[in-house]
Amino acid sequence: MTAIGAVLVLLIGTLGVVSTQQILAVSHGIRLINETTGPLYTDALRASAALQHVNSLSRNLIDECFNRTGADVSRSIFALRNADFTDIEAFRSHAEKVRLDELGRNLIGAQSELVGIQRQIINVCEARQTNRERLLRAEEEIRFSLTRLDIAVAGLLEQSDKTISGSLDDAERVFRQTQGMDNELLRLGAILVGDWPLVRGSYDLRLHAQKLRDSLLGDAYPASSQSLALVVQGQVEELTALRRHVLKITPWLKSRGQSEFVQHLEEILSRISDELIGMNGLRDVLMQNVHIGERVLTTTRLLRLNEYRLSKMLQKLAIWAKLENQDSVERISQKIDSSLVTIIGVATFAALACIAAVLAFGALVTRPIEKLTACVRRLRSEGGYAHHLPERLLSRPDEIGSLATSFDNLMRSLEQARLDLLAASRLEVRQQFDRLKSAVESIPQGILLTGPDERILLANGNFRALFGLTEEDVQPGTDLQVIIARCKQNGAVVLADDNERTAELHPHFFLSSQRIVSIRGERTIVVTTAITPEGGTVAVHEDVTERRKQEEKISYLAHHDALTGLPNRVLFREQLVETLAACQTSGAAAALLYLDLDQFKTVNDTLGHPIGDRLLIAVAERLREELGDSGHVARLGGDEFAVLLVDRSSPTRAAELADRFISAIGEPYDISGHCIFIGVSIGIANAPVDGDDADLLMKHADMALYRAKQDGRNVHRFFEGAMDKEIQARRELEIDLRHALANDEFLLHFQPLFNLQGGQIEGFEALLRWPHPRLGFISPAEFIPIAEETGLISGIGTWVLRKACEEAARWPSHIRVAVNVSPVQFRTKTLVLEVIAALGASGLSANRLEVEITEGVLLQDTDATLSILSDLQRLGVRIAMDDFGTGYSSLSYLRKFRFDKVKIDRAFVQDLNKGDDKLAVVRAVTGLCTSLGIATTAEGVESEEQLLALKAEGCTQAQGYYTGRPMPAQQATTLLMQQEVMGMSVQSFGAPVVAGS
Repeated sequence: MTAIGAVLVLLIGTLGVVSTQQILAVSHGIRLINETTGPLYTDALRASAALQHVNSLSRNLIDECFNRTGADVSRSIFALRNADFTDIEAFRSHAEKVRLDELGRNLIGAQSELVGIQRQIINVCEARQTNRERLLRAEEEIRFSLTRLDIAVAGLLEQSDKTISGSLDDAERVFRQTQGMDNELLRLGAILVGDWPLVRGSYDLRLHAQKLRDSLLGDAYPASSQSLALVVQGQVEELTALRRHVLKITPWLKSRGQSEFVQHLEEILSRISDELIGMNGLRDVLMQNVHIGERVLTTTRLLRLNEYRLSKMLQKLAIWAKLENQDSVERISQKIDSSLVTIIGVATFAALACIAAVLAFGALVTRPIEKLTACVRRLRSEGGYAHHLPERLLSRPDEIGSLATSFDNLMRSLEQARLDLLAASRLEVRQQFDRLKSAVESIPQGILLTGPDERILLANGNFRALFGLTEEDVQPGTDLQVIIARCKQNGAVVLADDNERTAELHPHFFLSSQRIVSIRGERTIVVTTAITPEGGTVAVHEDVTERRKQEEKISYLAHHDALTGLPNRVLFREQLVETLAACQTSGAAAALLYLDLDQFKTVNDTLGHPIGDRLLIAVAERLREELGDSGHVARLGGDEFAVLLVDRSSPTRAAELADRFISAIGEPYDISGHCIFIGVSIGIANAPVDGDDADLLMKHADMALYRAKQDGRNVHRFFEGAMDKEIQARRELEIDLRHALANDEFLLHFQPLFNLQGGQIEGFEALLRWPHPRLGFISPAEFIPIAEETGLISGIGTWVLRKACEEAARWPSHIRVAVNVSPVQFRTKTLVLEVIAALGASGLSANRLEVEITEGVLLQDTDATLSILSDLQRLGVRIAMDDFGTGYSSLSYLRKFRFDKVKIDRAFVQDLNKGDDKLAVVRAVTGLCTSLGIATTAEGVESEEQLLALKAEGCTQAQGYYTGRPMPAQQATTLLMQQEVMGMSVQSFGAPVVAGS
């Protein structure tokens, strides 16, 4: 083995020495290329690219400076000034290293010349930029002087037009008198003839000034000196023409005392002359621009010549380097070819020697290893550790013998380790079983573990407690059927579902996937079973008695109203769906009633929510009593209820039931000592006539309820097809209302408020108008309720307040404006800020603004409302009570808050002369307000008799069609102006004062 290894080492060493010598020869040639011709050729290419880049920067700078407008010349100058000559310097240094000194010196000269040309280009471009700025500045000064000349000429023409116009007016007056007409014509002709030189000269001045302005070309002047001279000559001729025309009109101006104006014109022309042909004027700047252009042409020619010289030098050197490189490559190829024969011979001899060594190695090494491998494979297939190796193999003194001995010792050690591990595993399994048993005992559920033979392996204490078993009953190894029999004896019953029971536990009960077990009807146990990997079972027994009780309670609360115990909307809809499905199957009919309590919100606001809750409970009880077992009743939310009438329902029966509901709910309630009266509005929809879908039927019942509320409440209404159209029309009106608010489509009209004692207008009430683009003017009574329901009234009220203040600010300082405020605006809590903003924006004094509220404002959150009213009054705003006498407790409000004005409702004014009762009410209100120091306004005054009666009763103001209809803001302003001029008085009325629009 050692001799074979020595021979192989000698052959490999010989082959390595020969190959190394040849490789060193090739490496010397390659190094020659790398040190001389290769880098020189590479540097030549880089230097050529650098030269092209520098020349590109130069040409780009010239192009941007002279040919492009708006280019960033400073950036190009910076780039050229910092051009990189590193690659050219490297190429020159390399040329000197390879003894190309003359070429290197030529490169230095050409490079220095290129740097000088670059400086010339930069200097020319900088001079070009400076001269361009001077050109633009000179043109701007000339334009400014021409503008002054235009202004002066315009003034002169205006003066001449006034003279001629005055003469024409005088002539027209004379013509009308028909006397002295001939003399006047002569005088007028003389004026026109005398002013004609001025007019003609002025227009000539304008013409030549415009020509001179048009000759200012900015960056568009011709480049050649000859063409430029023609342009400058044209500018000088226009300047001369301006002077000539000024001389023509100078005698006319001096004859009319305009010497200063003549001097002004001459001063302007002198300035234009200096700016055009004076020193450093436009002409000098343009000539300098021509010289710069000539310098650019010269520099460009030098740049091209230098570029040609440098490129030729670089090209010549690159060609030389390329030839040298090719020669070196050919020498290296020859070296490689001569070395290849030697290397192939040595390699062939080495290969033959290696084949012989491999054959000898196989006889001495490979066969013993194959025997050892066969033994290992046998042990692996048999799975044991018993083995037998030949004694001759174990006794070999070389590496093969050592390997066989080590393998024998390893197998003996593995056998001993297997025996030790088996003993330790048995102990570990016992410990793991004890731990598993302890863990299973701590689980709160009952656990039963069985083997594949259906015998008990493990059962914890919770399992024994659930089924009333002892520890002896569930010993490991006990048959599963014995356990089932004991559970049966203790009262265990399987529930197939929530209603069906089975009297016996089937034999494979604990092997099923899931069952529900009842223990004597007292507890409910859920059994969940899973199969173990070895074929046994694990059964988990969980006591869900308390959880099921909680789930049943939660399910009840989810489907019932917590206050009244009635089904809620969710359960009621399920009942409705089931009823409609049954009706479709049987052809029967059903009726759906929607109920909404009337005046319930007033009870909540006045008596409190606890009383309101007890009232709802009482209402629910009355509904149950009236309905009986013929249907379902539910509380949908708030004060809304629903009744589903089944069992051969008909419209007649539904109407009868609705009347009984109205009668029953209308009976008084005695709750905590309070006698409460409420009503109920009912909407009825019949199935399948009004719909066979639950949502559609509920929608139609809701529409019928809405109609019942519109018709005066405390009534019932059936659904009609027209209601759907009305709802859609209302929806469209709501959308249009939002669009009108966003696009400022509203208008304000103003109705006068007349003082009955003085007969003068004291103010106006602002009334909102909506000119709908398609429907025309829409009554506020139609769209204001929609705005209040949708919340749009807040934005509309802010708009009305702002516009009313803006209009009132234009009126005399003693005229007030009254603005109605909705109860919804008080809920936003921003009314005071909106009033302050409107007053501040318009500049209107606070004491000229009146805020009118209805009694409905004080019904909701009285304390907060009174606080807002007090804040407004502290600002100086006047507060008026509108529609006084139509509410429930008008007099109590006068005690709670000190109003500045009370407006008597038109209901008491219309029939004032037809009965003493209305007059008595007016007398009482005016007397009460007079004693409290509160002003009164009577609404709806439409006749002189009403007006005189109100005045006699001491009423302060009157408002109505007799004293003035609502009118636009402009007409209101006109009316105030007439009052100031003519002193209008109500006592003079024999007919309506104003026929307002």
